Amino acid sequence: MKRQGVSLLEMLMVMAFIGIGFLSILQLLVANLAAENIIEDSYVAMNIASGKMEQLLNTNFASIVSETTVEVTDFPGFYQSVNVATVESSLKQIKVRVAWKDDAYILDTLKSNYP
Repeated sequence: MKRQGVSLLEMLMVMAFIGIGFLSILQLLVANLAAENIIEDSYVAMNIASGKMEQLLNTNFASIVSETTVEVTDFPGFYQSVNVATVESSLKQIKVRVAWKDDAYILDTLKSNYP
């Protein structure tokens, strides 16, 4: 006797394999979205820190002082602080820290008072 069609067991196995394939693709998409958010937040923090550092480097040497942690106005959830230490009378170390969620980005440089 010749068999025609597909058995229920065969259909269930095919459906299971297809389902596993779709779940794997879905997991990759979710992981990609999470990584994209982390990269975007890092990029925003880097730009905030770079802008603040540029502002400080263009400031008169005597006016460069530490600043307490404040939330960045245009970027809710991002917090910025500035730590300035005098290394020598004509040399200051400047650290700009931008924090968000459980992460932080820090820029560190030296500025001298030499003309």
